[in-house]
Amino acid sequence: MGAIDRDGLAVSYIQSVFWAYGSGCMLPALASSGTTAARPFRSIPPAATGWSPAIGHSIPSIGMAVFDDGRVLSFGAMGGETQPQFISQIFSRYAEAGMGLADAVEAPRWLLDARPREREAVLKVESHFDPGLIRGLSRLGHRVEEMDEAYSGRFGHAGMLVKHPRNGRVEAVHDPRSDGGAVGL
Repeated sequence: MGAIDRDGLAVSYIQSVFWAYGSGCMLPALASSGTTAARPFRSIPPAATGWSPAIGHSIPSIGMAVFDDGRVLSFGAMGGETQPQFISQIFSRYAEAGMGLADAVEAPRWLLDARPREREAVLKVESHFDPGLIRGLSRLGHRVEEMDEAYSGRFGHAGMLVKHPRNGRVEAVHDPRSDGGAVGL
């Protein structure tokens, strides 16, 4: 979720309870559950204080950018360990390729699935990716797997909004891969 006010103050926010009920770590004084990002942490024996990290968590990915022309961009994506791949795709499409917000978020996505138990990484792509590109990557020896759905939730749920400095207009978009909305107040 993102918000930008008339003065350009911007917020990029994602809640990440996920799983059945977050981390399972409760803060009774606050009546609050830790997010899934805290799930792999374990208590240290009573003689010590603090937490001890473990492997296997994901951190929600959010982003903010201020461009030289004064535009303020708030963006983010959910999608587990592949979140950084999705936010880099939507950001680079908007900031580097010059795509509009809607096109940047709606465009087909890919994910590099590099699980330790696999011998080699698999590049998974949405079904509406350019077939010529898929054939070209395959000819170069890459393992490419085309997914069945055009807008699969497996490729994250993203959102972006930008405030334009010249006219003060705020433009926003939500992902066709999930429910959501964009509202101007």
